Amino acid sequence: MKDGVVLSISTPHLVEGSKSQGFKVHSSYCFTPVLGDDKAHYACQVVQKTLPPFKKTFYLTFGVKPEVFFYLSNQGQKNSSLICRVSGYYPDDLNLSMKREGELLGCKINKWRNPNDTYSLEAIYRTNVTHRDSNSEYTCTVYHSTIPEGTTERLKFLVDAYVPKALWISVACSLLLVIVIQVFCKHVTDISVCKDWTEGSIATLKCSICGRYPKNITAVWLIRHGDKEIEVKERGSLYTAGDFRELQEQDSYTCWNTVKSKFVGGIRHSLCSILSFQVYKEHHDQAEFICRFMRGGKVLQEKKYFGTVLDSFGFYSVSDIRVPETCNEGERLTLSCIMKGYIPRDITVTWEKSMNEERTVILNEQEANYQVTENKSQGQICSFLTLRPTCEDSGAVFTASFSENEGRILAERSSAPLKVAEPKKNHWSRTYQDWGFRAFDDHVITEM
Repeated sequence: MKDGVVLSISTPHLVEGSKSQGFKVHSSYCFTPVLGDDKAHYACQVVQKTLPPFKKTFYLTFGVKPEVFFYLSNQGQKNSSLICRVSGYYPDDLNLSMKREGELLGCKINKWRNPNDTYSLEAIYRTNVTHRDSNSEYTCTVYHSTIPEGTTERLKFLVDAYVPKALWISVACSLLLVIVIQVFCKHVTDISVCKDWTEGSIATLKCSICGRYPKNITAVWLIRHGDKEIEVKERGSLYTAGDFRELQEQDSYTCWNTVKSKFVGGIRHSLCSILSFQVYKEHHDQAEFICRFMRGGKVLQEKKYFGTVLDSFGFYSVSDIRVPETCNEGERLTLSCIMKGYIPRDITVTWEKSMNEERTVILNEQEANYQVTENKSQGQICSFLTLRPTCEDSGAVFTASFSENEGRILAERSSAPLKVAEPKKNHWSRTYQDWGFRAFDDHVITEM
């Protein structure tokens, strides 16, 4: 019941027991919570013939466990900051305390809301690191509804009181050598992106080139998804010839290039290219993003990145099930489906086979021709179905369902219909195969 309204009435499933010792039964009701359900009164009422009815009342609690990162920025003796970053939590009611050797520190807190309706905050404590701070223990403790007992991150660092003169000379020479190498050598950084993309969020990709080169070097971005490729240039550059639809797709991306630094006399430049766009799973999941630095129509260097768009407000993503165009009868075939991201602890993967709109669950104990295996790791679960298809499997569709223990299906993926090639007919008789003669039949007459 919800707020006194009956949601479901069912006969419970007998688990174990007898008339002399009593019975243990189980009943469940599966539904998808929405905003506002955490304020409702839920109850499970049991009715027996010989005893008055009794019920158990409970409430729903929505929450996402936060991730805590505690570190020291600007690691020097002046203008350093202790930062405790808490990201991706819900609801927004959270307590944070930062301490030094058990003594509470006053810190500035910045809080914001993420595109997937979770919250993040950053606690900053500015300090000038001295030798007294060497080997001191700093802690950041976070309390949230998803972790009532709280979680604590600890930090210690060493401050050297004396640096030998020879070491200063070695460091200075190393820095000078690095500067000289960077001035006369080109270097392209990897493409930096945000942590995870979600549907509707704004993604920003950044790539830089530095070294000794002329000012006329430009940057171009390419987005490849399947057989489709889109070229994006900086605003003000002329697009290549194309139809109206191509121009519309190019206008959905924003690209700009900036010269970040320049030495005296223009001997060295650092060009940074930035691409920004709104994320759509249909266009950007597993798409290839290429930042290409060019000069006079020739490619100098390029970097690549493959995007991943997560489902369910950014908590997890599930791959498609790919099957070959055709397969031979009896040939060993393995299908796979992978879930990645913030995966619940208890996940059950069920494989089903569909033929003529009839679904059949595949079980290892019952199906000798099928074998289901799993591989679980932190933030990922891989499920594999291995089979040797027959002609009867031609046109079958295989489905992988990821569900929680309560029975709620989190995600489901189905393959394309399987095509099993018919075995080639052998027109040679068994008697004459070793002799190399053609077999006699009704349709072929062989003269010798």
